Amino acid sequence: MKAPRRVVLSITAALLLALLSACASELKTPPPQLPFPLHTPTRLPAPTVTIATATPGPEPSPLPPPAPTQPVPTLSFARGWVVSDQLSGEPLEETLPMWVYLPPGYGQNPQQRYPTLYLLHGLRYDENQWKDLGLAAQMDALISAEKIPPFIVVMPRVPNISTFPSTYNARIFASYLIPYIDARYQTLPERSHRALGGLSRGAAWALRVGLQDWELFSRVGLHSLSMGGEEINSWVSKINELDSRDQPSLYIDAGSGDEDQDSAQFLSYQLNRESIPHVFILREGEHSSEYWSKYLPEYLIWYSSVW
Repeated sequence: MKAPRRVVLSITAALLLALLSACASELKTPPPQLPFPLHTPTRLPAPTVTIATATPGPEPSPLPPPAPTQPVPTLSFARGWVVSDQLSGEPLEETLPMWVYLPPGYGQNPQQRYPTLYLLHGLRYDENQWKDLGLAAQMDALISAEKIPPFIVVMPRVPNISTFPSTYNARIFASYLIPYIDARYQTLPERSHRALGGLSRGAAWALRVGLQDWELFSRVGLHSLSMGGEEINSWVSKINELDSRDQPSLYIDAGSGDEDQDSAQFLSYQLNRESIPHVFILREGEHSSEYWSKYLPEYLIWYSSVW
């Protein structure tokens, strides 16, 4: 009886061990984990908004009624400009460079035309002399102040400035330079709207060219003239031969300390002898750039006083 009972107990024990072993193996596998812990969201407090109250300023003053619209001015630019140009080709012996001052508003209206002033430099100078004396700035200032009308200024190099007697310069001016300027720029081509001036040796050439081709220039300015007495007499005779209506207006000035002032004074004396109208002014100053620069505004006002 005891043997079967032991067998039953052994079988029962074996079954229990097998069951416990199976349970242990299942417990070794960890449970699946979530990728991140779940948290219960916390409600945020409602935002607090603070509004700053500005102190009210004074009531704005009522705006004045609008002014009437002004018409568009003819001159749309405040300043003129200086352009470089040149004349070349037959029959010129050499290229003739020049500076040309164009007044404010030039080119805005292609139909508008302007008077023209030709200014000649002195010995040992070139076409830069009048520009370096401040011509553009003086023109701009006088036009802005309505002391002169807008006009064109041509400042050419004087070829063969030391050569006289010679008709070359007068021929070049009359036959080539003036026609070139009148064709290229918006000029008034009539004699009444064209003037010629020069300083020192350039004044001598202004007198020569202005009288040899008197039908081209209505005004001739001679600043610090440098010319011999015999030649002066010949040009006074030329003026005297002209009808009073054809004689160009003459402006002559020199500095009291100018070593060439005798030329200007003698010319004025001879003109007075022949009762030929002219302006003669002897001022304080010398034969210098300072003198010409100082009185440049007066020159420009005289040239344009009839335009």
